[in-house]
Amino acid sequence: MAVLPSLCHIRVFVETAQRGPLPEFEHPDPKSELPQAESFHLSQGRIPTDPLPHVIKYIEARAAEDFVISIRTSSLPNPRTVGNIGCHLRIDGRLVAARLAVFQRCDQLGQPVWEYRFRHIITGNANDGYELHAFKFTPLDIVEDDNLSPEELAHQRDRAKTCGSVTLSLHLVSNPWVMGPHTMDAPRSDLSFAEKGLKGRATDSATTYISHALPRRIQSHSIGVTYSDPQRRPFAVYEFRYRSRKGLVAEGIDITPRTITDRVNRAQELLTIQAEAEARRHIARIPGAGEMQQPGRIVAADSSDVESPRGIKREREEDNDEEDAKARAEGKSVIRYKERRTEEGRVVIDLTED
Repeated sequence: MAVLPSLCHIRVFVETAQRGPLPEFEHPDPKSELPQAESFHLSQGRIPTDPLPHVIKYIEARAAEDFVISIRTSSLPNPRTVGNIGCHLRIDGRLVAARLAVFQRCDQLGQPVWEYRFRHIITGNANDGYELHAFKFTPLDIVEDDNLSPEELAHQRDRAKTCGSVTLSLHLVSNPWVMGPHTMDAPRSDLSFAEKGLKGRATDSATTYISHALPRRIQSHSIGVTYSDPQRRPFAVYEFRYRSRKGLVAEGIDITPRTITDRVNRAQELLTIQAEAEARRHIARIPGAGEMQQPGRIVAADSSDVESPRGIKREREEDNDEEDAKARAEGKSVIRYKERRTEEGRVVIDLTED
């Protein structure tokens, strides 16, 4: 979930019915796209050195998956950050919705949580009726087209800057009122791109819409609000850039899994590594033990012995006592040991004296 340090009680995320909230990946070079402070409606008490309220996350888009944008908060009463929030949703650079968020309570683990979801947009007018449009990830159709005019090429390169992005900006508003019947043109999706138009970008996905006509009896109305900032600047921006898995790798995104199972497995691997390192440190403290040549085997510093079979202790006959004493006098190791393999397949060292 995308979270801003200054608004840690607000979480914004993209989810699908198939995968739930989508894993988010970090920007490979966030300093390369720092926004301007003049673009935001900032609190007067803000410290100038604080990070600006703009977060960018990368997510994986899978073809034909419909998706939803959700806002979740655990602190609804704060009027500065949560009460009367106006939401502007831009998909692929186009403003597709401007709404007053109406949060619904959905407690989790006994804690109060409020949530608002962008499941769809509504277009049409009172005369012709309305349609509902849900969001769906769709691959781009990238073609080789050397016949683009300079104007067409410039237009595609401009589109490529915002294609494959979902941006939600939050605005502080008040005094909502019903303006009248809602009127909005149907969304359009431009999936065709020339390779030159992408200009080397790894963008490979866009959003199309799953459309359904609404019954004539349903009327949609527009809500007007008063913006606290006359310039209608947001106080927070959450941007999600979606690519296929191949596109994420091409853009230099670290897609290392971050699921709970992956974290547990990684922790177990680290514990194993730490245990083996501790065993090596313990063996190294044994006088004359020599150095560790490979995991699970101690070798005398000048030993030329052939490696013994696993699980068999290297025995020394009683008549070798003189040789042992001579070896000790020369500083060589005569430690007896054996290797054995556990049920888990790990090789361990037995330093018993029997």
